[in-house]
Amino acid sequence: MRLELQPTVERIPAVRGLDLQMERSEAGLTFTGQASAEHANADDSAVVHGGVVGSILDTAATLAAVVHGERLWATATMSIAFVRAAAVGPLSGEAVIVNLGRTRALVRSELRGEDGRLCAEATVSLSAL
Repeated sequence: MRLELQPTVERIPAVRGLDLQMERSEAGLTFTGQASAEHANADDSAVVHGGVVGSILDTAATLAAVVHGERLWATATMSIAFVRAAAVGPLSGEAVIVNLGRTRALVRSELRGEDGRLCAEATVSLSAL
C-alpha cells in the first residue's frame, strides 16, 4: 500500500486549517504546522485547545505507522502528557515508531512550540485494520 502523505493529511477534518506539513523520516515522521486563533481555547486566548493538540499527536502517530507499516491503522489507546501550553503560532514535532508489528504498533509523538520547547507528548497504541 503506497500512501500519498500530504494529500491524506489535508483530508483529515480534525487537523484541517493547521497547514500541517508531514514528511516521512527514518524513525517515523516529522511535521510542522501553524495554529491560528480558531484553534485557541477561547476567543481571546493565545493557547491552542488541548483537543487540537491531541488530534495533532494522534494524526502524526497514526500516519507514521501507516507510511512505515504500509497498512491502515486505528488508534486503540492514547495517553497524553501536557507539559506546557502550546501557543497559537508555529508548531513542530515528530512521531517515532517504538514497535511496529503485524497487528499492533506503538508510537510516541511530541509537539513543540515556536521556541522548540516541548508542549505535549503522547504514547499511541494502534491496531491494524
